[in-house]
Amino acid sequence: MSSLTREQASKITYDNILAVATDLFMRDGYQKTSTRDIAKICQITQPNLYHHFKNKEVLYIAVLTRFTEGIQEDLVAISRKNDPVQDRLLEMILYLLQLQPTNLMGMLQDIATELSYDNRLSMYQLFEATYKQPLTDLLKKMPIKDEFTHEEIVNFILYHLAAMMSIDNQLTPVSLKEQANHFVKILFEGALK
Repeated sequence: MSSLTREQASKITYDNILAVATDLFMRDGYQKTSTRDIAKICQITQPNLYHHFKNKEVLYIAVLTRFTEGIQEDLVAISRKNDPVQDRLLEMILYLLQLQPTNLMGMLQDIATELSYDNRLSMYQLFEATYKQPLTDLLKKMPIKDEFTHEEIVNFILYHLAAMMSIDNQLTPVSLKEQANHFVKILFEGALK
């Protein structure tokens, strides 16, 4: 059995750091997660962690970037199906509810308060491309009442999703699918022509 090359070992360490950091950041948020805790769980030193990631902010950005890599592609694929718009929206919402391991509002709050201006801007652009744009593209296929904009409806959807992702809603006896079905029904009967 051959031993790992330095590059292979470095890649394994890098991926392990990202996996552990993802779990901690998504569960505990940016403030409550320390690089010391991440390094300890990874069984490496903090200097080794900083060899791979310059600082906590760079690591957080890497976590968010990796986390969202496939989400946009998946949401776009759902939005391009031939199913009715209401069914595609429901599928997108369920996909996000089942995938998202954190409180979306908490993640956005961390981005707004903990990151430098340039990183905040790039993370908001990533959020827009990953979450907002596929929903907007889907809803533009339906006429809406003049008093609403597609952006307002998408923001409403994401705000409601964030509430559904909260701990309180996870403890309710109503399943995520039932909550999502009810929400989509309200949305379509209340905002669309």
